[in-house]
Amino acid sequence: MVAAAAVARPSAPPPGAPGDGGFPPAGDLGAAADPWRPLGPPPGPPGPPGLELRVQRPVFQQEDLNRTFGYGKQPRPAGGRRWRSCGALRALLLSRLPALAWLSAYDWRRDLPGDLVAGATVAVMHVPQGMAYAMLGGVPPITGIHMAFYPVLLYALLGTSRHISVGTFAVVCLMTGTAVNAHDQYPPLEVAAAVSFMAGCYLIAMSVFRLGVLSNLLSDPLVSGFSVGAAFHAFTSQLKDVLGVSLPGRRGAFNVPLTYYDLARAVPDASLVALAVSTVSMTVLAVNNEVVKPWAARRCSLPVPIELVVVVLASLVGALTDVFGGLRTVGDIPTGLQAPKLPPLELLPQVAVEALTVAVVAYVIAMSLSLLFASREGYEVDGNQELLALGAASLAGSLFSCIPVSASPSRSSLQHSVGGRTQLASVVSCAGLLAVLLWAGPFFEPLPRCVLAAVILVALKPMLAQARDVVRFWRLSRLDGALWALTFLLVVLVDLDVGLAAAVAASVVILFAQSATPYTCRLQPLSGTDIYVDTKRYANTAPLSGIQVSPSGGYLKAAVRALLPAAAWTGDAAEPLATHAVVLDLAGVTRVDPAGVAALRALRQDLAARGVALLLAAANSRVVAALRRCCGVLDAVALPAFPTTHDAVLYAERIAYMR
Repeated sequence: MVAAAAVARPSAPPPGAPGDGGFPPAGDLGAAADPWRPLGPPPGPPGPPGLELRVQRPVFQQEDLNRTFGYGKQPRPAGGRRWRSCGALRALLLSRLPALAWLSAYDWRRDLPGDLVAGATVAVMHVPQGMAYAMLGGVPPITGIHMAFYPVLLYALLGTSRHISVGTFAVVCLMTGTAVNAHDQYPPLEVAAAVSFMAGCYLIAMSVFRLGVLSNLLSDPLVSGFSVGAAFHAFTSQLKDVLGVSLPGRRGAFNVPLTYYDLARAVPDASLVALAVSTVSMTVLAVNNEVVKPWAARRCSLPVPIELVVVVLASLVGALTDVFGGLRTVGDIPTGLQAPKLPPLELLPQVAVEALTVAVVAYVIAMSLSLLFASREGYEVDGNQELLALGAASLAGSLFSCIPVSASPSRSSLQHSVGGRTQLASVVSCAGLLAVLLWAGPFFEPLPRCVLAAVILVALKPMLAQARDVVRFWRLSRLDGALWALTFLLVVLVDLDVGLAAAVAASVVILFAQSATPYTCRLQPLSGTDIYVDTKRYANTAPLSGIQVSPSGGYLKAAVRALLPAAAWTGDAAEPLATHAVVLDLAGVTRVDPAGVAALRALRQDLAARGVALLLAAANSRVVAALRRCCGVLDAVALPAFPTTHDAVLYAERIAYMR
């Protein structure tokens, strides 16, 4: 197959207009400007058999290309204005209420069975996880069931992800528990509600200002290190229930090491019954997860809800016997739905900082899972709409004394794997949990807390296993590995919010340091091609006599001079001071500011004083428009620009020949 293109030569600009010091128009370079002339013999075998690229066209300057091919804003299709006036309300409703979009396209015969099965399965998972994770937040276990009901209904209406399971999440609950412990002069439910209220307000405000992109500041090493550190906090907090001992509440720096010191002193007072019950529960859960579940998954798509089985059996044993005598139990669980109530207003400013960190973590976790499932299933998620959905869910949950909600990786994976197709599965889950809230709550009152602690410890295993990521990050980049280690150590040794804030600050510093010290290299074409590569990485390149090609990326600013290698100023070792042209490849540049334009002009003047021409190449249309707006910097007399690097190189070679 041969790809060919013939392009008519544009009319030449007026004589003397383009060029630098007598540079002729790009379209008048003649035969020597053949853009696909050989640049040395091609090394090795060619590419895929039957594929060949042959293009013959003139060398273009950017302005020539724009004139020839009609650059500019294109007219809107006919009827567009009428559609905007008639469909604006509908588009607004669909964007703000995504449930209307998937409900209107819902295939009841195909989608409903999967959503029913997924909803019922996830509801079963919500009961033990909700009760266990609520303990991490320092609130009554029944709060976890409320979190799986009120906020989930609102997210199903507003969220753009079709597969995540919103509700309790270990890290968010633990961070809220830290705030609850820090304000122990207030009832725990009031503090949790205040944190949820403020977190919801933060997320909604971020949605209004379209700040969903800020989640990119939380890089993978940072999120992984923080998650492992938070999981270690959660693991530590449950050991007292596993041993059946009471410990003093530790807050602030070094609370984790001090907790282990307290545990060591309390070991002689440990309850053998609590330890035995915890050990048996963890053994059953671990054997199921590591042996039974993989075996059963090959034979049945529906998983065994082992966590619920363990919780129900322990509740039955506690209700029918005195085996658990002396152990701390879940205690009183009220039935019925709560009346909505605002958290104490005087508490809101006191939890503002904690709520901000909780809101950011809740959003990042939920958005990461949303993007994962969206990429698998081929649909789009809107980051700003997710901010609104999670914010509204947490804000609504605060009226019912709930902890801020996020997405759970385990429940979301389960909902997807058993056939869930839309958020209707979450609505089905809420219907099942409504029965628990109305009638089944008292059944779990005799449940020992050590059983819930065992559920938490086993559920934390995948999060703790992410500690292996540090090796992968270190191999990819030592900076990433160091950021992971810094985040983990700060979270474990200092505290969750301080560790997260310091890690984000370190991430921003690394980001700015990398942008301030750009990677500099020299580009040359591979032999026989117009493909320009880094000479530090490729051996078979065709030398360019007297031409330096340097890449630039990211944000073009005042430090543009640092992008050029020293050879641009001093010449090559083989050809001292023989450089006559520098091509600045702007393919990686996403933005340019006035300071960057001024720096380009100054650079052009410095190079011109040495008899060296500066050419720009491969800038995208946004950068080209910005350069044109900044005092006509793209005037060919001042600074020639070209659509590709090869155009600029051929232009520079022809100019050298004509001189």
